[in-house]
Amino acid sequence: MDPLDIPALLNPAEHSRLLIALSSSAVVFGAAAMMVYASHGWPTLAMLAGFLAAFGLVVWLFLQVARSRLLGGAVRVSEATLPELQSAFDEVRTRLDYHKNVDVYVMDRVDGGSATTSYLGTRLIQIDGGLAAELLDKERHAELRYLIARHIGQLKARHQRLQPIFLAISVIDSLKFLQLFLAPYLRATAKSGDQIAAACCGDIRATAGMMNRLLAGKELGPRLAIEGVLRPPRRHPSLLSMLAATLVTAGLLMLAGWVIFGSLQATDAGTAAAKHKAAEPITPAARRLLARVPAGFAANCAPSPPPATGALHGADAAVVCQPRAARSPGTVAYLQYRQPGAMRHAFAVLSRALPAGNCRTTQGQGSYSLGSPARAVGDLGCSVGGRGQHVFWWTDNRLGVLSYAVSSEMTFAGLYQWWHGDSGPGPAGKVTPIRPRHGITITLSAYFNGINARNYRLAWSQLSAADQAANPYRQFAAGESTTTIATWKLHGIAKGASPGTYIAFVAFQSHQDPAEAPNHSDSCDFWALNYTMIQRSDRWLISAVGPHPPLPEYQSC
Repeated sequence: MDPLDIPALLNPAEHSRLLIALSSSAVVFGAAAMMVYASHGWPTLAMLAGFLAAFGLVVWLFLQVARSRLLGGAVRVSEATLPELQSAFDEVRTRLDYHKNVDVYVMDRVDGGSATTSYLGTRLIQIDGGLAAELLDKERHAELRYLIARHIGQLKARHQRLQPIFLAISVIDSLKFLQLFLAPYLRATAKSGDQIAAACCGDIRATAGMMNRLLAGKELGPRLAIEGVLRPPRRHPSLLSMLAATLVTAGLLMLAGWVIFGSLQATDAGTAAAKHKAAEPITPAARRLLARVPAGFAANCAPSPPPATGALHGADAAVVCQPRAARSPGTVAYLQYRQPGAMRHAFAVLSRALPAGNCRTTQGQGSYSLGSPARAVGDLGCSVGGRGQHVFWWTDNRLGVLSYAVSSEMTFAGLYQWWHGDSGPGPAGKVTPIRPRHGITITLSAYFNGINARNYRLAWSQLSAADQAANPYRQFAAGESTTTIATWKLHGIAKGASPGTYIAFVAFQSHQDPAEAPNHSDSCDFWALNYTMIQRSDRWLISAVGPHPPLPEYQSC
């Protein structure tokens, strides 16, 4: 017997509905990818794609586990277990010219009587045990062929090709609306499956009986009239269905184009506006404020009109920056106030109802100092914005500047670490950052505290990349494993020989296993060292360590 012509048995509307499903999915996923790229760049887009790929792999692994568990709770159809059922499967596979591997299991209960799963090369067919027992009767062999052909026909026609899209929809709730465009294709494939099964069965009454059984159940199925279930298929797609498919696809493409190109036009308009603003004359106050911006991201800063209303009103000049370095906030702004009272009022409005705190881990407000704790330089505060962004603001009473940083990705701890670096504002006309001592002190504190807390990963992370390469983590941790820093003091900071470097003179007392001491005998040493500090990504890092002439590098306690 010749194999059936599967394409001729497909529902006429299947191809047009597949076009709707694929085009709508491509438009939606493509537009989503474009928006993610425009908002967050390639790294976030690649991370999202990796997550979806990982989810697909997890589903495939779960399917393998489920197939393994079936061996303990079901019977796999084979010549040795159910030869009659296996013979029927072989007959249908030959009739449909389908030769790929399919695992068939008979279970105690299967919803709907039978089910097919096809995903990444794994193909499973499950059949209800009671239904299989009924159909193995010789008089119902045609119905058995129909049931089997219904599933093998789906595999032959690749009706589950959209399974990855359904998996993505199941994970991302905002894509549920896509089911409106996928459901017509599923209905068409169901009708195609029935047509293939009916052709393979070759018995119209057996086909109708099996369809009734699957639709209405064992008891009610025989009462259904054949004419109410079987309807002659349309042999040619109607003009209306093809027109609907074309209009829907074109509409989706136009919508996606409007979203994508409209956003690009808005971006171009924003760029043009920014260029227009940049072309406007810069006021003397704005020029002075620009001179206080940290050199690390000064190229990405531009004057902005001071807020005329709201919490920040009263400023004489404003500068807005967009740092691009890693571990930096998305937006940083500086506002110059001629009247100290106006700056204090702006800070009070921003910090209203916030608890006392230092913003190291959670929102709050407080004061900060540089050098002597008793000499406060300004105030700082932080909170969660209306869009879930973390906002960090601080004042410098010496300069009359209120600054704030906004990030949708950094935590309060990350913003606090960034602020401790060269966050500005700095003295006008000077290249030296305003807080090299403050940022260097933070790095040295983390270094020594990490050693004392046996958190060697924290201490090692304070080293520069070159120093880490010369002193790998395992070697570093082993060398400091018995060391405790009793006291340490930063005596001074001077500019280094290389541009952008600083030398921090530190004295401290250490206790260690004598075997780990430089002379292999001291359990306690006094040290006088120079730490060469460099700034990378708004952080200060230890680049090198050496003696502080003319003092000895170390001496026994």
